[in-house]
Amino acid sequence: MLPADVTGMRIDAEIVVAAPPGVVWDLLANITNTGNWSPECIRTAWLDGHHDARPGVRFSGLNRALGGFEWTVTCVITQADRPRTLEWVVLDDEDAAQTVDHPSSGWRYDLDPALDGTTFVRHCFVHGPGDSGLRWMMRRHPERSAEIIEYRRQTLQANMRHTLAAMKAAIQDEPCWRWAEQPNPRHCRAGSGGRSGAGQREPRRGLTAVLSAEPDRLRFRSSSCRHQPDSSHLPGTLNWRRGPAPPAPSRDHSSRDVMRWPR
Repeated sequence: MLPADVTGMRIDAEIVVAAPPGVVWDLLANITNTGNWSPECIRTAWLDGHHDARPGVRFSGLNRALGGFEWTVTCVITQADRPRTLEWVVLDDEDAAQTVDHPSSGWRYDLDPALDGTTFVRHCFVHGPGDSGLRWMMRRHPERSAEIIEYRRQTLQANMRHTLAAMKAAIQDEPCWRWAEQPNPRHCRAGSGGRSGAGQREPRRGLTAVLSAEPDRLRFRSSSCRHQPDSSHLPGTLNWRRGPAPPAPSRDHSSRDVMRWPR
């Protein structure tokens, strides 16, 4: 039995933010803020020396699934129309040409102003024709394709809603209105009030130094992944079976093997 085709699978999430579209767009366009909000995308970094959202600019994303499994993606901004639209695609790792015409997925924010000064934000995901972790899982378990698709759909929907809610909480915290003027103000988090000292929330640590120092090397290999899915627990719990113990940590982070599911 052939797995179902997920090309064109679309998921939307919406929210109203008490701030003008320009302020919201500037915050979203600083893609390094994403790790403060998303449950899955824990870190992003500009590539090729760019630091602003323009068509053709690339950035990398480090994702983490339940259980701590990590994978990276390379994204390309395809539309940046301030203050109304921000759009990018996730490139297909299996596409040798790495073109935006055959992406793994596409992501988009649309911002509409309201008469009361608020902004209606629509967040959209569309699965592309390229390969993905979802397709990989479906190929391994074609008889459970419908179940796997529904699990991934629910996960994406929950993550997108969480991201929007966290972004709203951050932007409506008055000190965070200065985010658009700062390159990476990670100290200004929802609930922190942007204060220093005891009231300041510490930023997420771990891979910060790696991503800041070598953003162009965030292309982890996945062909010899040490972690394999335990097919007896798919999906719902999506437990994983750990393979042989990994070697001692190395300074060469580009050689780390990580799981690519889900994307």
